[in-house]
Amino acid sequence: MTDQGITDLLFVDDRPERADLALVFGYAEPVGSGHRARHAAGLYREGYVPKLLLSGGGTGPGELQSEAEFLHRVVSASGVPREAIFVEDRSRTTFENVTNSIALLHELREIDAIETVLLVSCPWHMRRVSLIARDQFPPQVRLRKSLEG
Repeated sequence: MTDQGITDLLFVDDRPERADLALVFGYAEPVGSGHRARHAAGLYREGYVPKLLLSGGGTGPGELQSEAEFLHRVVSASGVPREAIFVEDRSRTTFENVTNSIALLHELREIDAIETVLLVSCPWHMRRVSLIARDQFPPQVRLRKSLEG
């Protein structure tokens, strides 16, 4: 396989489009996590999504905040109002990000109103995110990939 073939396989992205929700995947590294959060806040401000679901638990003992709490601080500072934010702060893996986020959407009675979800992560993570999400979300939910800028 060529370098371009590997790149095309691993790094996936879709053009921005309106969706019902952006699912933002936390990251233990603050710089990368901040990029994801600011990208998601931009999607909100530009009218692509009315709600953000921030997902990520703690990654180690002694942490002062979860990944989702960090994302929350950044999107709030970027102008996203509290009522537009859902927080899932228990997950420790990409699989748990997806399954716990779906469980939260069920708990909040939001899942039935969702037709399209923008998945927000970085290029090297997006293929895994999209494969897991496609396997776990209800089949009628359309998933789109939105890479941090």
